[in-house]
Amino acid sequence: MLVTVPPLNTPNGNESTMEEIWITAVALGFVGFMVLRARRVRQKMLRVWRTFADMSGLHFDEGSMTRGSQITGEVEGRAIRIAVVTRGSGKNKTVYTDFSAQITGEVPQGLQLTREHFFSGLGKLFGSQDIRTGFEELDRIAMIKGVSTDAVIAYFQNDLIRQAAIDHLRSSPLARIEGKNVLIAHHGIVDDLTVLQQATERLVQVARSLSLSDGRRQ
Repeated sequence: MLVTVPPLNTPNGNESTMEEIWITAVALGFVGFMVLRARRVRQKMLRVWRTFADMSGLHFDEGSMTRGSQITGEVEGRAIRIAVVTRGSGKNKTVYTDFSAQITGEVPQGLQLTREHFFSGLGKLFGSQDIRTGFEELDRIAMIKGVSTDAVIAYFQNDLIRQAAIDHLRSSPLARIEGKNVLIAHHGIVDDLTVLQQATERLVQVARSLSLSDGRRQ
């Protein structure tokens, strides 16, 4: 005995076409919204950064599609730089605002300080350098590298230098010292004038303290 199966109900061509149109419209609307939002964020950032640069006597470069915006110049005779950078690749890309200020005094060759973290211990197991200065508070918070262990230890004999380094590293997991530069990174694009001012002033203050290697204010 043959059994007749009724045909499945399928949407007609008009209904299918309308659904596709709505989906396309929603997608295009979302993309347009994100583009407009990104443009507004960038316009605000450019306006704030230009204002800060003009107030501080610094040079502002708004960048391009392939080069991030940056502010450069000197504050109290020391070079400073604020820049938008992207780190990582693919889905792991992250945008930061990097701040740096120059140390004008002498520093040990190859000096690097970063915050101790979970992976620091793993690095040490595989031979990563970590100079012990003999100052417990500094050694506990910092991974320290340098060409000469003796030169690094001698540098941090200065109480003001040592405390400035400790305070800087405590201020953020993204704070570090590399050679003659004090650096700190902020997640995202900083578009607040007060934050720009305070972050720059604080970094200059740290750089000033780290420039006391000869016992005088640099």
